[in-house]
Amino acid sequence: MALDPANVLSRIAGPSALASGTSTVFTGSASHIYTVKKIKIVNTDVSNSKTVQLFINGSATGNAVTPVMTIDAGGWAESDDFMILSGTDTLQATTSATGLTITVFALDQN
Repeated sequence: MALDPANVLSRIAGPSALASGTSTVFTGSASHIYTVKKIKIVNTDVSNSKTVQLFINGSATGNAVTPVMTIDAGGWAESDDFMILSGTDTLQATTSATGLTITVFALDQN
């Protein structure tokens, strides 16, 4: 079976620093469907732990796709849960402070 180049896992966001508070990590394009396969968040602060929570289409409680996660100083968190973003859906993160870097890997099934 030949590999379909349209269905290759790629980095769709990051690595990029998250601001303190709410940041938009990724905004999709119309007529595209994104299957998120892996998200990695690194705490670049070696002295202080940080918290982060992920959301789709806004940071209201009803849009949360993860619980609030604490990332130890100098540590990281990974998610291998599948998430589907379609069209111009957005992926947001809320953080307790600066010092977190996020990278998102997905299939862009346009």
